Amino acid sequence: FSDSDSSEEDPNKRKRRLRRLAGFNYYSEADLERMRLKFMEQMGFELERPPGAPPEPWHIQVQRFLGILHLRVNIKIKQCKVDYEPPYYPSVRYIVSNFWFEVCIGVLIIINAATLGQATMFDDDDQPWEFKLSEYIFTFVFLLEFILRILSYSWVWLFDFMNMFDTFVVWIPGVLVTYILIPLGSELEMVRLFTLLRTLRL
Repeated sequence: FSDSDSSEEDPNKRKRRLRRLAGFNYYSEADLERMRLKFMEQMGFELERPPGAPPEPWHIQVQRFLGILHLRVNIKIKQCKVDYEPPYYPSVRYIVSNFWFEVCIGVLIIINAATLGQATMFDDDDQPWEFKLSEYIFTFVFLLEFILRILSYSWVWLFDFMNMFDTFVVWIPGVLVTYILIPLGSELEMVRLFTLLRTLRL
């Protein structure tokens, strides 16, 4: 039964499966080139323009000139490779993709939002030290989460709208405010506004 299945399997798929099991690149150079051409076609870029054809739309010409086309195609290819090839850090991928990891992060976000809400009930001079300490701890935990996700899914993890938003919340209202602006004694109203933006992760 297994022999018949393997004989009927597409040869290219079988080669890719064997390479993946062996820990090699899932896609060959020929596979990557086919993917590159496919993604370019999906994005509306004409691979071969017949003589006398009208010029490409201006936004496509701009993307070609600025190298945005090359970046978009590389992002698509890298996303496919992340999904199918063995990760560089298997233990990190196991942690990040675990259901309980997501649950823990969600609970921490809710607790952090609650502490931020309670902190607004106090003036900055009268605020208990526990709230300030919690901000350092939560910022460190969310920064660690960000690093784990990058190690697990590589830099292409950033090219998703929600992930871009999470990155903004971690680095601007988090790292920038907690570890830089507050120690420098920046204007308190601006700092408080940036800090409240962290509740948007809910």
